[in-house]
Amino acid sequence: MASHYTPRDANSNSVESRGTYGERQLARMFHRYHIRYFYEHPLAVIDREKVRVYYPDFWLPDFAVAVEYVGGIGLDGYEQCLAHKKAVYNENGVRCIYVSPDDMKRYWPRRILRELRAVTERRLERIASVEQHLYYNRK
Repeated sequence: MASHYTPRDANSNSVESRGTYGERQLARMFHRYHIRYFYEHPLAVIDREKVRVYYPDFWLPDFAVAVEYVGGIGLDGYEQCLAHKKAVYNENGVRCIYVSPDDMKRYWPRRILRELRAVTERRLERIASVEQHLYYNRK
């Protein structure tokens, strides 16, 4: 089986070597459920009318979804930075699941899996809508 993550530098940028506790827990969950991911994979976005590169904690290529561990809630300025990041992702059409330490209680993988299912179902509904439009325009 292929590696579940592709770090930019295997020695310095793997989730195992430099990720936070929450990020390591997320990586373990992705590995357990055979969900491919890239740790801190570059993502080009438009931010303040310029192309910038963001590095979401995880990029799930099979779902085209980012996952951000938001473990700094309560730190000075963190909420403002997080709100900006959410706005940038939203404006660029980047689907993102945000996971806080409070979210990682009980059987927390279920919530993430449900969100992945919801994103996938919305995409399938969009495809069905386009197909229906194509069908009716052929007549």
